[in-house]
Amino acid sequence: MGMASLNDPAGFEEREEESWTPAAGLRRGLIHGLVVAVILALVLGFLGVWLMGMVIPWHMRSVLAFGVGWILFVVVQRAAGMVGRDVTTLAVGLTVLALVLQHAVFAVFGIIDPVDAAGWFLFPVHIVQGLVGSHEGRLIGIGWFHPLVLVAVNGFPVVGIVFAAVLRQRG
Repeated sequence: MGMASLNDPAGFEEREEESWTPAAGLRRGLIHGLVVAVILALVLGFLGVWLMGMVIPWHMRSVLAFGVGWILFVVVQRAAGMVGRDVTTLAVGLTVLALVLQHAVFAVFGIIDPVDAAGWFLFPVHIVQGLVGSHEGRLIGIGWFHPLVLVAVNGFPVVGIVFAAVLRQRG
């Protein structure tokens, strides 16, 4: 078993016209990662439409970011057939993309507007309520892409993404 065999991605069968290279691995990791990131964003976005408390408060979103990051690290690393700085950067970027894509689902379908948003455990709901328009009891609209909303909702969960990156750095 040669060294190249150890670096080939799972399920990779070398053909004469297609050999594994780091660039080909990154391209393959990007494609697989994008598909999984979009699926996760849609599933978790629709979960947030009905269960706001599961995806908006900072403590739950940090756990969510860790889980999404972990899944994307596994997918990208296996598809690319390697680990390293480039794969880590790709997986972190796709994780951030998945979290931000959830805002598109929230903007179109809205989330239930919590009447009592007091308390640290619901942070940053009170910031979101002030910047995102409410319609028929739902926080809905383009306000989900306001820079302060993006930072307030996704700022602290970066800790979860970094934690996943540190744990998965070596594969």
